[in-house]
Amino acid sequence: MKILIGGDSWGCGEWGYVDGKYCVLHTGLEKYLTDDGHTVKNTSKGRSSNNESIQRLTTDCDTILWFQSDPLRDAKISVNSFNEIEKLNIDLLLDNYHALNDLGSKIYVIGGCGKINLQMISQFSNLIPLIESVPQFLYPQFNHPDIWISDFVWDHLYNTLNNNLLSHLLERKKIVDSLHFGEYAEYFQPDGRHPNRLGHYKIYEYIKSVLRLT
Repeated sequence: MKILIGGDSWGCGEWGYVDGKYCVLHTGLEKYLTDDGHTVKNTSKGRSSNNESIQRLTTDCDTILWFQSDPLRDAKISVNSFNEIEKLNIDLLLDNYHALNDLGSKIYVIGGCGKINLQMISQFSNLIPLIESVPQFLYPQFNHPDIWISDFVWDHLYNTLNNNLLSHLLERKKIVDSLHFGEYAEYFQPDGRHPNRLGHYKIYEYIKSVLRLT
């Protein structure tokens, strides 16, 4: 089969350091599918927003797998309250789903940094939720935050938001940062930010079973 993988850094595979350089150590899902004899094109890129990764998708393939990132990466406006950031997070994700659906092909969605909104995605006939949340798939006890704050998004927000709003987001950032710790080491080390090759193998096994890839 011709399979397209799209998304942010979570679609790239396992990340870590080689000679002090942060890079992909193992291409994860892409490698496992390739080893099975499939032709795989991977358009995932580190730090990509949902909108950017959607623009890189093409439909000249048999199967599209798309890793959903945190919607706030697409934010272009400032906010003054937590309610505003909650609404912005939802509005941006809705825009992402519309753009995905408009591609006109069936797309299997995998919740990475951004957990799939199952109620919202059910409105779109071309979008098929495959894994609601990768962290929760690998660790059912993980409490995937409603708003995921990636490191570089946090750095931007920290310089623009008031202290009250930052305190709300800091609670969620602490959950994200907990993936660095030993409790999640089996599937999230060496970098503590992305599923490693073992985590990707679990994702691969599930996808292979559900989609009956042979």
